[in-house]
Amino acid sequence: MATGVVVKEVLPKSMIWISDDASGKYNHNTGLWNVGNINGGEKKTLTITTRVNGTGPFVNNVSVTGNEFDWNKTDNNDSVPIKVANASDLSVIKLTNQSVVDYRHLVKWSVIVKNNGPDKATGVIVEEILPEGLELINCTVTKGFYDNGLWSVCCLEKGEIQTMELICFVNKTGKLTNIVKIDGNEYDHNMSNNENNATVLVPKSSDLKVVKNVDNSNPNFGEIIQWTITVTNNGPDGSDDVLVIDELPEGLELVDYRCSSGNYGEGMWHIDYLDNGASESLVIRTIVKTLEDIENIAKVVPSQYDWDESNNRDNASVSVNPLADLSLIKLVNVSAANYLDLVKWTLIVSNNGPNDASGVFVYDVMPKGLKIVDAYGDGDYENSVWHIGDLANGQSKSLDIICKIISTGQFVNTASVWGDEMDPELDNNRDESNLFVYPASDLSITKTVSKYKYTVGDVVNFSIRLTNRGPDAAENVKVREIMDDSLKLLSFHASAGDFDKVNDVWSLDLLDAGQSAYLTVKAIAREAGIAKNSVVASSDNFDYDLSNNNDTVSLDIAEKQNPKQNPNVTPENNGYKHSDGEIRDYAQSILQTYKSGNPIMVIVLLFVFSLGAFYGNNILKKR
Repeated sequence: MATGVVVKEVLPKSMIWISDDASGKYNHNTGLWNVGNINGGEKKTLTITTRVNGTGPFVNNVSVTGNEFDWNKTDNNDSVPIKVANASDLSVIKLTNQSVVDYRHLVKWSVIVKNNGPDKATGVIVEEILPEGLELINCTVTKGFYDNGLWSVCCLEKGEIQTMELICFVNKTGKLTNIVKIDGNEYDHNMSNNENNATVLVPKSSDLKVVKNVDNSNPNFGEIIQWTITVTNNGPDGSDDVLVIDELPEGLELVDYRCSSGNYGEGMWHIDYLDNGASESLVIRTIVKTLEDIENIAKVVPSQYDWDESNNRDNASVSVNPLADLSLIKLVNVSAANYLDLVKWTLIVSNNGPNDASGVFVYDVMPKGLKIVDAYGDGDYENSVWHIGDLANGQSKSLDIICKIISTGQFVNTASVWGDEMDPELDNNRDESNLFVYPASDLSITKTVSKYKYTVGDVVNFSIRLTNRGPDAAENVKVREIMDDSLKLLSFHASAGDFDKVNDVWSLDLLDAGQSAYLTVKAIAREAGIAKNSVVASSDNFDYDLSNNNDTVSLDIAEKQNPKQNPNVTPENNGYKHSDGEIRDYAQSILQTYKSGNPIMVIVLLFVFSLGAFYGNNILKKR
């Protein structure tokens, strides 16, 4: 039996005592196991559980002693060599600069790696594969390089720390979790820190775009124009409670509206939901009530993050055409005139505003029967157009046109004014004046006598020609026959009309323009001397040339001579030949000679005289 047996088991520094089965007889601090007594052939075992706390080769020695003499000490000591492979504790930490990031913004991820030992780590690889929704923009590392999701660090000394930063573009909404893992060639005795992750929240997002159009960018005052507002959701998410603000500016009066979705009122268009990729439209019709330029703005207000606010507002503008109320007054200096008179027409053009007028002209075609003699005033008048040009607000200009009347009847002279600008009141752009021209006839009368010299008792033949030179038919024509007392009406013949032998007036109810009428009058010369016979023509019409309305012939009446005392009378003359060479009326001489003769003889003599008068050449006209 061996007594006082003690086993010395001092653990190497690389071994850390965990437990043993010596029931308290082993002191791991001193390494002594008090075994006590052991009978001959008896065996006792101590089992110690340790944790390796180091790497590399080391030896665990053990020895035993007792109270009795040990005759063989060669087996009192023993040792076991142990080799622990190199090891390192690689750890990784993943961080983000913000936990909530908006869609299409940038987020920065930081990756921190460390070797907690105990040995150098080699072949260190960090797996950093970005999830869907993250687009790498830039990467920086303090050691190694990053490519296609892998960060090759190479090696890390014990306690060494290296970092990597990644800048990413967020192109997806929702929760985005970025996981990172680290691994190396050496044994890693703590795998709990070899993986890490970080999560960012990307709230729902949509890009609401608004477009505003107008169907007429240059309307007139009072015109209806149509505005169209279109809102589109470019995503990526649907959008709730979309609000479009479109307050009509001053100068626009609402007529009606229609919208494809939602409701519109008081300048607000509400849409409950607008899906990704969807569009809705609002059409507003308005009346233009101003002359100023108008800018109509539409703005969409999203209820969630809008990643592109540059298209949340749009506008459309209109430039209202200038407005100028042009008015025209047409005057004439007389309401009634005579043929060939001059008449003055006056045109007065005014601009009643509110804007200046340009390109102003008046169209004034003179009726047929009026011949323009002169035109003067503001601007130029040619080819029936009065060119005024610019006319300021409140300004007036006038033009006088002088015309000669070359026709008769009723004339209506109409003129109208125009300009480049919109005219709100067209009723005053046109005016007219009336002119009445009395009927006119130029009566021309001529009077002739068969010869100049007569003897008392001779028959004098007068011929009167009456012509109407127009332009109108003459009505109620009167031709007055004025005879000297030395002449006495014997007979008359009229081609038209009636002759009043009591008052010596030739009357015609109507004589057409260009027509002539004739009157022949026979008279007896009663007294010697110079006799005048006149005619005067008139009618109810205006006669524009009175210089030819009368005519007068003169004749010389001599005292009667006895034919027996006149040697110049020859039968072939059918009358008496006087010393002055003039031929007296033979029939008259006979009548005077045979006042108390046989009437039958007188008739015979007159017949003979008529034959001679028909073939004779003694008819003369003297004035």
